[in-house]
Amino acid sequence: MNVIDAIHSRRSIRSYQSNLVDRGLIDSVIWDAAQAPPPFSGQVPWTFHVIEGVERIAALGARAMGYARATRPDSSSRPWLDQLPDLLECAGAHPDFRRA
Repeated sequence: MNVIDAIHSRRSIRSYQSNLVDRGLIDSVIWDAAQAPPPFSGQVPWTFHVIEGVERIAALGARAMGYARATRPDSSSRPWLDQLPDLLECAGAHPDFRRA
């Protein structure tokens, strides 16, 4: 598959399985992603973080959501942020990620 075909055939998956991903596959994906050019002209190298465990992922998501709510400039301009837990529930998100 060429790059253009990959771009046009991409899809978003929002229904996740609870199966563990093999660490070798994770390492391989990170290695492949690290071959991309740095995102800034200052040639800052890529940094990747692998977070394992549903509880840790949910806790990090809750912290990120709390930070987003606490630091947003005007809550009236982003009402979806307060509705996000309900939107995730409607979309069938994994129960551990709905509310922390």
